[in-house]
Amino acid sequence: MTTLVTGVNGQLGQTFKEHLGLKNVVYADRGICDLSDKSSILDCLESVKPNRIINCAAYTAVDNAEDEPELASAVNGYAVGQICDWAVKKDTEVIHFSTDYVFDGTKSEAYLEEDKPNPQSEYGKSKLLGEELFLSSGVKGVCIRTSWVHSNYGKNFYLTMRKLMADREELSVVDDQFGVPTTCDFIARNTLMLIDENELQYRGPKIIHCIPSGSANWFEFALKILENLKKHNAKTTCKDIKPVSSKNYPQKANRPKNSVMANSVLGRLLALELENWLDEHQRLYT
Repeated sequence: MTTLVTGVNGQLGQTFKEHLGLKNVVYADRGICDLSDKSSILDCLESVKPNRIINCAAYTAVDNAEDEPELASAVNGYAVGQICDWAVKKDTEVIHFSTDYVFDGTKSEAYLEEDKPNPQSEYGKSKLLGEELFLSSGVKGVCIRTSWVHSNYGKNFYLTMRKLMADREELSVVDDQFGVPTTCDFIARNTLMLIDENELQYRGPKIIHCIPSGSANWFEFALKILENLKKHNAKTTCKDIKPVSSKNYPQKANRPKNSVMANSVLGRLLALELENWLDEHQRLYT
């Protein structure tokens, strides 16, 4: 069995590489599999001929997508459809990743897998397009939604806060947007348990939310980052973090006010009580 992992230079791709190692796995960066280039995708697939594709490649610049909707849709949407169409013909399984930003954030409770998406940004729309093409293709595998992804790799809120906390004495962070901070390690670990349970053919629900338990706003997340930095004697000059409304921090793309997702389906499938995000986040410091 050969597994292809796309987007290996991204934070999720690098984390999967840590978990999977090198045996029977081909890791593809943009030079090998460029999801904005149809011929590059096909050339990669025909060359590797994988039995399973773990698609970690994505356009993740949320605000830039407002100015580049065609590129975002090409990478997050149409490329997924192309991968899935090839996989259907070759009886190959696809593991694809989506986002909480497919929801509009108006629900007062946690979003379930069956709740109707209504993205409010070009990024969210492009990810929803990928979901729709995945589902309509009839491909084997699963589309995994996750949220507020962070790790020690790449660009993410956690690394941005670490840098700012080392340079500034005071920060202001939004406190009226809620979600579930999720480490790449949590995603990779639980995804691999999910598909390993099913060996070569996953037979569960086609869309699953993969996030820890609990929730937070960005301000609370930042407080926890600072607390852990101080606990582990990391460099920091930050003395105060002030909560602010998102109205005072305008961004090009609309963010959902509430993008908390329920994880009961994942917990049931794995027969696990999923840890709180606070415990998962602590893993970054060990």
